[in-house]
Amino acid sequence: MPQHILIIDAHPDGHKRHFCGALADAYAKSAADAGYILRRLDISKLDFPVLRSREAFESPSPPEGLIAAAEAVAWA
Repeated sequence: MPQHILIIDAHPDGHKRHFCGALADAYAKSAADAGYILRRLDISKLDFPVLRSREAFESPSPPEGLIAAAEAVAWA
């Protein structure tokens, strides 16, 4: 059974090419060549509110912009 890998590029600026993105690209290529099933999560592309209160933190559901990210982590 193939293993899953989630590559997380956590650089906050998605408008320019950065070293973090190059590392993620290289890792993805190597892992794909080795037969792993990949997903990539670019933090700079997520749209979510900053938690500014205890009530927001204790909300029963995550912010809409983070649901796909949480699903990708569970998948991996």
